[in-house]
Amino acid sequence: MASLIASIACPDSATMLACAERALADGAEMVELRLDAIETDSVDWARMTEAIPRGRWIATCRSSDEGGLNPLSAEKRREYLRAAIAQGAGFVDVELASMESPSQVLAEMGSKAPDERPGIILSAHDFLGIPNRLHRWVARASEAIPDAIVKVAWKCADISENFVAFDLLREAPSRRIIICMGEKGILSRVLAKKLGAFGTFCAPTPEAATAPGQIALGDMLDLYGWQRQTAHTKVFGVIGSPVSHSMSPAIFNAQFEADAYDGVYLPLRIDSEEELDRFLAGCRDRPWLDVRGFSVTVPHKTHALRWAKEGAEPLALRIGAANTLLFDGGKTRAYNTDYAGAVSALESALG
Repeated sequence: MASLIASIACPDSATMLACAERALADGAEMVELRLDAIETDSVDWARMTEAIPRGRWIATCRSSDEGGLNPLSAEKRREYLRAAIAQGAGFVDVELASMESPSQVLAEMGSKAPDERPGIILSAHDFLGIPNRLHRWVARASEAIPDAIVKVAWKCADISENFVAFDLLREAPSRRIIICMGEKGILSRVLAKKLGAFGTFCAPTPEAATAPGQIALGDMLDLYGWQRQTAHTKVFGVIGSPVSHSMSPAIFNAQFEADAYDGVYLPLRIDSEEELDRFLAGCRDRPWLDVRGFSVTVPHKTHALRWAKEGAEPLALRIGAANTLLFDGGKTRAYNTDYAGAVSALESALG
């Protein structure tokens, strides 16, 4: 069962603890404590571990190279992780690039009994784009510590990169976290539960994101219906550029919840015709994604019609644009419903 993990970054341990408790109370299933955010040398470990149930927190101390919030030395980061292990962290995040050997990581566990040892998350992050050695990274991490959760995240430049994340998740359900960062990576974050990931990360509040494109906890729960999501959740969305302003996700997802319909509707930023081609082809070629259809807005209505021309309704062909695409048994159908609103407005104005 995928976990919704709130990433908590605060300048002191007391504030971090309060934020973590609030996130768990608000519906997060786990919390990640970003120890690299703490600006003091003192951490109230005893109070922290008393307040957060064992198994529900991840200790992370990110390096500057991989998005760390403070320039801590390697020894200081190891010190924080050793303390977290001693205090009963459920998981510790170890950056693959800084790991000398699996035995080094296991040695940090000290004398803890096997059933008290934390799980290990081996992570790698690339803030420039999809790594050239992505599959090698994943294979190396899986071989280094076979029981570890493998986490890879990269800055997403093309929405079709989400398919790379999806394919990697399907290779090892529940043992991986694969995230496309940024606005175009929303698919990888919201659909993590459907695709069987170990979990996905969210921000405790809209203004407290610790990575590009991180969605707020409240939106994951209320807007995108994280708790209702299943392996059979149908996928819909609005395609456009820009698209973040669209009210369609709020409207459709509210209706899905009211109807108890197993579906989710997402904003999908696509900037070019070529990117749209890659995205639609990726959806078509992966029937297990359960993509059912998209609303289409500027600037893609004309190209959407061309892409699905064989399945376009006659009226859409006469108008020369489509604002709705439906995936139907291997075929893509195109419709135009814009005209109805335009004609209705004219009729109303003319009386």
